[in-house]
Amino acid sequence: IVLARLEYAVLRALIEAARNASGSETAYVPSTDLAEHLAFKSSAADSDNVRDLVRRLLKKLQGLGAQILVDSERGLGYRLAWPVVPAK
Repeated sequence: IVLARLEYAVLRALIEAARNASGSETAYVPSTDLAEHLAFKSSAADSDNVRDLVRRLLKKLQGLGAQILVDSERGLGYRLAWPVVPAK
């Protein structure tokens, strides 16, 4: 799979949040945080830009036969829908 720079950055941010979370409820990353930390070309990036980016990422992942990989919750943000187990 070929991911664009920002698609990869979103996936990486969600994986890092899952790794550092104490539980699944704390693994959400608010879209405003993603918009601030991603290098969008627009200086006025917002949650709409993040939502479109997540949709593109999910479309590519589903093209590989992946099931739902990202949960979204209004007011909380996005998180991985599956647990991340640290590498040994």
